[in-house]
Amino acid sequence: MKVAQSVGAAGEEIAASFLRERGWRILARNFRCRFGEVDLVARDGSTVVFVEVKSSGQCGELEERVAASQQRRLRQAASIFLAGCTTVHTEYRFDVVLVTWGRSGPTVDHIINAFQ
Repeated sequence: MKVAQSVGAAGEEIAASFLRERGWRILARNFRCRFGEVDLVARDGSTVVFVEVKSSGQCGELEERVAASQQRRLRQAASIFLAGCTTVHTEYRFDVVLVTWGRSGPTVDHIINAFQ
């Protein structure tokens, strides 16, 4: 596994733990379809949340913004996910979890409703 992949996988695990500690239920990890991948799909109360996880190395810059093309792919993947659900979910949103690696360990920032 490449370093970037292992940092990304570790970041996703930290993000999932962070959300579970807040009472969220993880519905899917690395949901893939023809439009791309959603890092985490979770339930926050009655809301289905599609979570993009961004991780950085100790010296790296963290890109907080999700590009418009990636937002479009995430929306399309969310539509596919919701269409496959047996229950109807009317509320959903897109969050970003930022995991920054520092000398004292990772820090987590959660951007709720990061884009429409």
